[in-house]
Amino acid sequence: MPRSEPLKFPSVAGLPITSWFSSRGSVVVRGTRTEVFIGGTLIGTFEEDEQLERNAILVQLSEDPKCHLGRLAEAFGLSTERLRQLRRDYEKGGLEALRPGKDGGPRRLSERDVARLTKCFERGLSAKPPTRR
Repeated sequence: MPRSEPLKFPSVAGLPITSWFSSRGSVVVRGTRTEVFIGGTLIGTFEEDEQLERNAILVQLSEDPKCHLGRLAEAFGLSTERLRQLRRDYEKGGLEALRPGKDGGPRRLSERDVARLTKCFERGLSAKPPTRR
């Protein structure tokens, strides 16, 4: 029976961590550097902070119809929902759409909400909603 999650080998004293996303595909993390292999061939590398490179490799691998997207996402340390978002972004805007935003994506709160929360935090309140007693 196929596994529902990638096979991982734990890190021992600085040795690399390997995650398999298919019978021939693996992700090897060596410190801050990640290497992606298919059939023993290195197809790409990226550093921890190189999200565009990671996203480009990930989206290209996900285009294989035989690829199990859940295992692929987990091997790259992402959720399946994040992989789905990246694939949609690529479909709409190509490679440039995979580039991370300068502020980490669109803001979900309005400027008014941010100002209100900032005032609450300055007064020592938390973001937890008030409860009635």
